[in-house]
Amino acid sequence: MVNLPDKCCFYCQLQTGGVILGWLGIISATFSIVFASVSFGFITQIAELIMEKEVNEDAVPTVLGTFIALMLVCFLILNIIALIASICLVIGTIKNKHLLLLPWLVSELGAIILFGLFLIFDFFSLFANNGIDVGEKFLSFVFSFIFLVFDIYLWLCVCSLYHKIKQENVETHGNEMAVSHETNDGLPAYKNLA
Repeated sequence: MVNLPDKCCFYCQLQTGGVILGWLGIISATFSIVFASVSFGFITQIAELIMEKEVNEDAVPTVLGTFIALMLVCFLILNIIALIASICLVIGTIKNKHLLLLPWLVSELGAIILFGLFLIFDFFSLFANNGIDVGEKFLSFVFSFIFLVFDIYLWLCVCSLYHKIKQENVETHGNEMAVSHETNDGLPAYKNLA
């Protein structure tokens, strides 16, 4: 079992880190949604720019435009999911509801897996000789790897927060159940009369 962190970014409480991470996710997803929505109006211009740089004359601009639109729709859907998950992270952290942290944990785990696959592809592309400077590709790989490690660390922080809130809820509800069992046995409470 992995030892989960008890602090976020080595100095702040897990709850504070969860709220900050949630708000950063909300802001990032909102900007990405606006960017994708605005980009829909410029699909033909984007396709023309790509066609100018591309030497492949077999590519059809309408097919390229359709591909760009499909990619923008996927990008938009993923960012809407990220926005909802980040909102759930903020609310779940503030209200101590561990189940509201699950959407963020699941969506972020999916993002980590996809980014890890991209990183593996990027690593193997270092050895392909396609005219791109190897030093530039290696530097990109190193920064991507550092980002992935930091993303995994943040995921572990929120996972630790999930377990902490869940444990607190179990202890709180367990105490409430014990108290309600003692006072609610069907008989009047005669203990306090004497």
